Amino acid sequence: YSSLGAIDLKKQKVKFSFLKQQLKTASKFLETYFLKLGFLDGYPGFIISVSAAYSVFVKWAKLWELEENEKRLHHHH
Repeated sequence: YSSLGAIDLKKQKVKFSFLKQQLKTASKFLETYFLKLGFLDGYPGFIISVSAAYSVFVKWAKLWELEENEKRLHHHH
């Protein structure tokens, strides 16, 4: 799903930003762990929160990858 998410970001003209990647990843963790009360589930809740945050991290990493591939393509023409 992270590839589709990255493509969606690209379609929305979102540009990769290291800071955004960090903030979105952290906010996804906090949202899942605290707002959705993941901490009440103990360690499993923590694992779920980390997984949710990791998928956001990977989505942004793939957006970076898409942009890098595009740059490489443009340099070869």
